[in-house]
Amino acid sequence: MFLSSNDNYQDLTNAHPFSQTELETINRNLHKVNNYYGQQNIKFYLVVAPNSSSIYPEYLPPYLKKINPQSRLQQIEAYLGKHQTNIKLINPSNELIAAKPTGDLYYRLDTHWTYRGSAVAYRYIMKRLIQDFPQLSDQTKIEYQSPVISNHRDLAILIGLSNFLTELETPIKISSPITTQLLTPECLSPYIQC
Repeated sequence: MFLSSNDNYQDLTNAHPFSQTELETINRNLHKVNNYYGQQNIKFYLVVAPNSSSIYPEYLPPYLKKINPQSRLQQIEAYLGKHQTNIKLINPSNELIAAKPTGDLYYRLDTHWTYRGSAVAYRYIMKRLIQDFPQLSDQTKIEYQSPVISNHRDLAILIGLSNFLTELETPIKISSPITTQLLTPECLSPYIQC
């Protein structure tokens, strides 16, 4: 299931590309943010969470055809690359696409990453940060747990069927030298201490 708002439809088909002026504005705004943090000796990274439809286009209806060859995200990446900007853009799209055979990376009844998808993105983000901060190391161990049934997914809620539509979800156990945390659907509730 995909979110099908008008904006999302335009993104799916690349129907509304950025104009040159919009790209210049985005670049200028990103530089303002980058400079602000740079003055405080903080490195700025722009991390993109791609839409599920860009990772799983094979599940879209066949009548959805690309109007323009580039997505707006691809336009931004190309613009930043062409203009030799020092904006550090982290886009885990290729890693997510490569990880599709390992299991669901987005919920079928939700617009968000599954725990598996978030783990793939986390690993890619850490890999990129370690390039700039070699003293970092990713010692995080991720263990996949037994699947559980979940029915609190945003798309199911939007159509009023969260009590009827369920989905298997694979919780993860995250361990690092500092802490261990089990992430399950229940642990995301503000009312339950895990």
